[in-house]
Amino acid sequence: MSFITHRSAIVAVLVTCAIIFDVGSTPTLRAQTPDEVRARLAYLQQQEQIILDQQNWWLSRLNDGEVLFLPATPDMHFVSAVFGAPILVDRASAWDQAQRLAVAYIAMRATNPPTAQQLMAEMEEASRRMKDAVYNTLNPFFERDLQATRDEFQRYMGLRTEQGQTPTPGPAGRAWYFRRAVVGADNTGVNFQLLDYEANESGGRVQVRGRVQNSECFETWEMSWSFGGDISRLQEGMVIPVTQNVRLVSAPCPSALPSYIDVGGSTLEHVIANQAPSDVFQGAVEEQGQRCAANGSQGFATTQASLVVRGNPGQSNAWTLFRLQIYIPGQFWVVGYLYLAGGG
Repeated sequence: MSFITHRSAIVAVLVTCAIIFDVGSTPTLRAQTPDEVRARLAYLQQQEQIILDQQNWWLSRLNDGEVLFLPATPDMHFVSAVFGAPILVDRASAWDQAQRLAVAYIAMRATNPPTAQQLMAEMEEASRRMKDAVYNTLNPFFERDLQATRDEFQRYMGLRTEQGQTPTPGPAGRAWYFRRAVVGADNTGVNFQLLDYEANESGGRVQVRGRVQNSECFETWEMSWSFGGDISRLQEGMVIPVTQNVRLVSAPCPSALPSYIDVGGSTLEHVIANQAPSDVFQGAVEEQGQRCAANGSQGFATTQASLVVRGNPGQSNAWTLFRLQIYIPGQFWVVGYLYLAGGG
């Protein structure tokens, strides 16, 4: 039999638990130097990629119909023994083995010897049960470990913001006051959904689902953002950091096309402007920074951006906005933060 590879589910769980233990030993968030924070952030990004690589390795094989998971047992009755260590076998090799076993049964003069087709069917049933057992054993560990890593990453991003990226206050006088956040799209294709969202003065998130182009595979992404300061009142001269995250929350599809969140963007301003009762002055807040993008094989990314307030209101009934662009291949959404002039 030609083996693709040989991995024990127990060994894989132990490897995963070792990663969980390593990531779980979160350092106390004492006062740390900028170099210590940067080093920890780099380490957590490496750990997250290791976990994603392992998870994707297993998921790609569990979802591959041409790969069978068979128990490592000399017992010919595959269905009765599915909780051993799995051996991964390609379908052609499994069929060769079924044919050899059928001949062996005949040579042993067995009563009602099974055919190669019957033995192949037993292998496929054993593989289905083994794949279910492996998935149910491993995936909760992967998900728990990824969440712990990403939570710690966000805590350290917060430390970095506190150390050197606090908002710069503007002068007294007329200012922009936050009124509401809106989420919308111009047209939403039949293969795309906005599943959930929230947006407020602390930050927000959206969860979107869509079909990957030229396939029947769907991915679900969560894009989130947080502000490194108070955005309820904006004045000229203020600089507010924004942390952007993109995270795959479903199984990946075989595509290199990225999904992203971008502070700014150049589309769908009119979707936001429809929510304001008068003309919107779009030049008051400048969005700066690179988009935060990842594809299915990467699964997660984070970047820093900023909002720079370039002007104060010129009249009391003026509105302004800034926006975040959400994209998965084939569909845009936009999140708009609307501000009304006040003070004087």
